[in-house]
Amino acid sequence: MSDFADGLIAKIMKQQSDLGAKLDSIADTTFFFTIMVTIISTIFIPRWIWTCVIVIIAIRVTAYSIGYKKYHTFSALHTYANKITGVFLYGTPALYAVFGVTATGIMLCLIAGFSACEELLITIQSKYLDRNCKGMFLR
Repeated sequence: MSDFADGLIAKIMKQQSDLGAKLDSIADTTFFFTIMVTIISTIFIPRWIWTCVIVIIAIRVTAYSIGYKKYHTFSALHTYANKITGVFLYGTPALYAVFGVTATGIMLCLIAGFSACEELLITIQSKYLDRNCKGMFLR
């Protein structure tokens, strides 16, 4: 909730900055790894989900590496797909409680995989870094 609220408040007050965008991305990444460590210690996760997670992380690292080489800075984008992925990651405990590990894993892998691939393609194709790019088809 605070992640959504700080972005909305920054937009409304016209207080957006590159530093704020970087800090937001770092906070999101930290949250993701914290959730992963928590989940790892509490439930069994099938091998196919781990395979998806590794592939998605590899795609993200590739996108960030290309972005760093092109723009000389950390280049995480705030696309709608990345925001939707964040909402689903935040909701993982509730999704797991309602749908179980298989359905939750499928939803998260599909959404996170799409957003990672979209970010990679945008990073490869863009001439300039636009962290607030809404998506591949929403430019």
